[in-house]
Parts: sequence; structure tokens; C-alpha cells
Amino acid sequence: MSPSLDLLDIAKLESGRLMSVPERLVLPALTSSIVSEMEPRLITKGRTRWTCASIRRRIRCIAIDVEQHNGSITWAVCDNGVGVPRAALPKLFEKFYRADNAVSIEAEGTGPGLHLVRLIVEQAGRVWCESEEGRGATFAFTLPTIVEQGDRR
Repeated sequence: MSPSLDLLDIAKLESGRLMSVPERLVLPALTSSIVSEMEPRLITKGRTRWTCASIRRRIRCIAIDVEQHNGSITWAVCDNGVGVPRAALPKLFEKFYRADNAVSIEAEGTGPGLHLVRLIVEQAGRVWCESEEGRGATFAFTLPTIVEQGDRR
């Protein structure tokens, strides 16, 4: 799928006419690539310090964890920001939904991003958010690992 999905692509995903195709990737390497891509944007926001310890990345107030267990991989992004109000959690992955506190602090985004994540991830796994308002949030997804013939990892 193209990195720049539009509303037509979202409609196709919702109707089942656009499916993601599983492909082999190394999630820690992909995570490093994403962090490198995001670094200029993080620098402009004053979030430039990060260290790497195996597959865990920390960008000042953001931690990215990748864990493999029981035939699946979980990728989680944790922050210590404003958090998500408890009442907003069940609606967070709905199309164009934005929690009241995100609107009040004029957080970036228009709302379809988390909905799009849900549409893609739930084709094979699950996505969720754990949060407490004022104490940050953890956004995570789990996908099954695929062991190819002859792959003994």
C-alpha cells in the first residue's frame, strides 16, 4: 500500500476491497527507519535525545518497544503526554474522532490516522490504547509472526 492513503483508500479498506498483503520485514529495523525519518520533526519540537538498547528506542518522552512472544509481535509507542480521557478510549479508533483534550490543546492531526491504523492492523491482528488522562498513553498493536519454510528462528 502507498504511504499516502487518501479517503478513497480508507473507503476501500472499510468495504474489504483493499487488503494488505503480508510481507517479510524486520520490525526493529523498520522501527529504526521510522525514528530516523521522524527525527527532523522531533528536533523542531525539542525532542532530540534518544538512545538505543537493542530493540527499544527512547525519544525523550517517547518510548518505542518491540516484543516477540507466543507467535506474535507487539509494537508499542508510550509517551508521558496529556493522555486520553477514559471516556474517549472506546471511540479513539473511529473515523475522524478526536478526544476533547486533543482538540483543546490544538494537537496535530485531523482524525483519520488511528482509524486507518485499525483498518489495516485488524486484518490480521489487534490494536489498542491504554491511557490515563494527564499521565500519557500507550498505543500498541499485535500481529502474528509468520515462520517461513526453513526459517528456524
